[in-house]
Amino acid sequence: MYTPICQENYEMEVMPCQEVCIEARKRCAPIMQQYGFKWPVTLSCDTLPKASDQLKTGEICAAPPDAITETSSSFEQHSKDNNNNIYKKPSTTKHSKHFPSVTMDGKALNEDIDIIAEDGNMPIIGIDIIDPQCECRCVKPFHVTEFEYHKVLNVSNCAYSCRSPALSRKADQIFMDNWITAWASGCLFLCAFTALTFLIEMERFPYPERPIFFLSLCQGMVAIGFLLRVYLGHETIACDGNILKSGTISSNSCLLNFILIYYFGMAAATWWVILSLTWVLAAVPNWSTEWIAKYSTYFHLFSWCLPLIQTILVIIFDGIDGDSLSGICYVGNTSVINLRYFVLLPLIIYFIVGVCFLIIGFLNLWGIRSSLKKLIQQLIELQN
Repeated sequence: MYTPICQENYEMEVMPCQEVCIEARKRCAPIMQQYGFKWPVTLSCDTLPKASDQLKTGEICAAPPDAITETSSSFEQHSKDNNNNIYKKPSTTKHSKHFPSVTMDGKALNEDIDIIAEDGNMPIIGIDIIDPQCECRCVKPFHVTEFEYHKVLNVSNCAYSCRSPALSRKADQIFMDNWITAWASGCLFLCAFTALTFLIEMERFPYPERPIFFLSLCQGMVAIGFLLRVYLGHETIACDGNILKSGTISSNSCLLNFILIYYFGMAAATWWVILSLTWVLAAVPNWSTEWIAKYSTYFHLFSWCLPLIQTILVIIFDGIDGDSLSGICYVGNTSVINLRYFVLLPLIIYFIVGVCFLIIGFLNLWGIRSSLKKLIQQLIELQN
């Protein structure tokens, strides 16, 4: 199907015969249905040429001689059983077996799969029949729990494992701890250096430079959150026994870890917006640093209160969950919806707004540069 035969003296691709495809589908489809898979649309037998029509259409197809013979004899036997082209009980020959319908857990049902003729000659397996008893189950590597708020996709009473399968070895777990420690320590050192530089002489760093101090302060708190995870351990922060924490969080260590990483991470994003805004205002001729500083109260309200509202909403909607890989408590580790609305959407908005302010600032600077060039040219002309 994917790599058809090519002949030198034949312009078209030589595809498998339709009879061969049907025979393969007849044997494989019940096994696929047992595990919850349907016959792929890309392997549809309808578009393939028939071996019996090669002389009429001139379209060549490939098939073993015995497969065509056995398939044709099987079709003839089915046609004799019912003249209405509906095969209620397929024959139990060597290549035409009767398969009971099955559910995802492998148990056979009482009803049989009806094989219905497609166009009078080609029976098909009824794998598209949706059985109401077919349900997804919670199996390894997930764990069955007694709480309904534990969910894996749409399966209730099911929880994620405490550790990711990628960290099954002790050496991998140690490497993850060392990796987090190295990056978090480096980030904390740089943020502390930046903050101390500002604290030594705050008057030297008015707006628009001052938001850099608060941004680095927030990133330092995020680094402390990751170091807290290394200090307390993966299981203490992100796990309840052998399952991952999710839903209602009663652990103070997990809640503290979430606040340090999520709240201050979002606060750093809001201070990025304020940094871009104050830079734009500083580029405008009518705005001085003193005038910008008068609005510092509004800057603080925006940068601290908006992430606080986001954090409270996450807690209200029980969005905090553990991460089986890094071992932190965050939001969106087990829920794509929470990840989309509480993490990706705010960060994208903050990023776009900040970039827009930067673009406006560059345009203002370009206008100032053009005005200065014209002014210098006029002064030169007056001197001459």
